Amino acid sequence: MVKGGLSKNAYLWISVAIVLSALVLAPVVFVVGCSLNYWSGPAQLYLYFGQTRAALGDNKGVPSDTERKVGREYEQPQLPDNKSNKVLSASDLAHGERQLRAMLRDRQAMVKYEEEIAKYEQESGDWNYDNGSYVQALPHYKRALAMKDSFLGAKSLKLITCLNNLAGLYYKLGKYADAVPLYERAVAIREDNLGVNHPEVATSLCNLAVVYSEQRNYAEALKLYTRALDIRVRALGPRHPEVAMTLNHLARMYYSLNRYTDAATLYERALTIDETALGPDHPDVTECLKNLKVAYIAGGRNPEEQPLYAHAMSIRKYSDTNQL
Repeated sequence: MVKGGLSKNAYLWISVAIVLSALVLAPVVFVVGCSLNYWSGPAQLYLYFGQTRAALGDNKGVPSDTERKVGREYEQPQLPDNKSNKVLSASDLAHGERQLRAMLRDRQAMVKYEEEIAKYEQESGDWNYDNGSYVQALPHYKRALAMKDSFLGAKSLKLITCLNNLAGLYYKLGKYADAVPLYERAVAIREDNLGVNHPEVATSLCNLAVVYSEQRNYAEALKLYTRALDIRVRALGPRHPEVAMTLNHLARMYYSLNRYTDAATLYERALTIDETALGPDHPDVTECLKNLKVAYIAGGRNPEEQPLYAHAMSIRKYSDTNQL
């Protein structure tokens, strides 16, 4: 023991302890540091993309839309002030590529996880809806749409089911004002992805028209049904069952506007198509006959004196007799 100080052995043991502590803690510090650097990485990598693209000859020096979606969604950061306008070295580019690959792996795992959660929310909403628990279904449908909106993008066709489910639920709850923008968005997505004259666009137009008709906005509903009819006639042919269905919708609009003659004319067209395509005993034919009869009566005409109606009824009676 050295008076007033530590012995040489003590100093030796303290030195050994410091070295061992450094060896033990160094990996921990390294991992923590890497983790912190990684989670701040998306913004840094975003900047890195700008510099990398500049080095590769892209004078924009900003990430593309695809690159923005790597990792999470971030607002575009300000690029650092690089007065020297230094071109990145090969090692810098390689390091950036390694970062990108790590981010992609993380993003793919996250997207898969989000897809599973969104699927669960969708199925939970479906279950509640099918069991008449409409209020309970609402938050599930809203969360499913929000999640898919996040990882699919706002214009993906894969959003259509979620949009229609949520809009249909709002319709069921009588919240027509909430249903309208969702159906409008579905129309826009299908127009952007499929073209304005695609049959699926007509389907979305009809969905929107149904809501407008419930709001008694018959003029707007009439425009949508007319456009849907034009699309389906050109895309599917004038004698397709979906054309008949659209004619029935349009006829109901005319009836609501007290235009009974116009309504009867459209019901007659629909009846002719359905009888040929579906057969005289099909439920759609039965429904169309009922609507046609009502339109005739409202317009002051006797249904039994109308040739098409009388002919259709005679065919049905003949069919019923043969089935006995």
